[in-house]
Amino acid sequence: MNYILYIITVYFIGAIPSAFIMGKLWKNIDIRQHGSGNVGFTNALRVLGKVPGTITLIADIAKGFFPVFYARRLGIELESIHSLMPQIFTALAGMTAIIGHIYSVYIQFKGGKGIATGCGVFLALAPIETLAAFGIWSLFLWFFKIVSISSIVSVISLPVFMVLFHNSPIYVIMAVVMAIVTIIKHRSNINRLLNRTEPKITARKP
Repeated sequence: MNYILYIITVYFIGAIPSAFIMGKLWKNIDIRQHGSGNVGFTNALRVLGKVPGTITLIADIAKGFFPVFYARRLGIELESIHSLMPQIFTALAGMTAIIGHIYSVYIQFKGGKGIATGCGVFLALAPIETLAAFGIWSLFLWFFKIVSISSIVSVISLPVFMVLFHNSPIYVIMAVVMAIVTIIKHRSNINRLLNRTEPKITARKP
């Protein structure tokens, strides 16, 4: 198996713009021109409704989960080179899927903020820790009704949970990198939070 080719393939899988496709299929609109303009689950939920929003969420999680799930098995063959190579290869596949989602070649390198795809990636790597972080996300969403707060806090909590559960240092570093990228991608949301203008979560009817 050509490992470089696999990583390239993962990028193109991660880059599939689920929210953009759902916008075209469901309402024949360019979701980048509606709502926040973000090509992700939250904007799909707000603009398109619960059903297409849920489909977008599942698709975004899947394009992170399955490439990493397979990479873990494919990477075992690399252990003969170095004991850490399987983890490095898997981490690279995961980050590539997230980068593909954020910078999609299919829509002029625009995309989402990597939360759902990152969730899929870490469900394949560290399911218990990811579910714990999802619990944090759900708790903050229930309390504040603001997705950006929930997303930022949950991605910060993920590497903490991974350290507590004695996960691989390589995957912990990867989680820290994802948290940094997520916070950077949420700059506009953070500004709106500081100005108290960040919208609370509402969804159109299906």
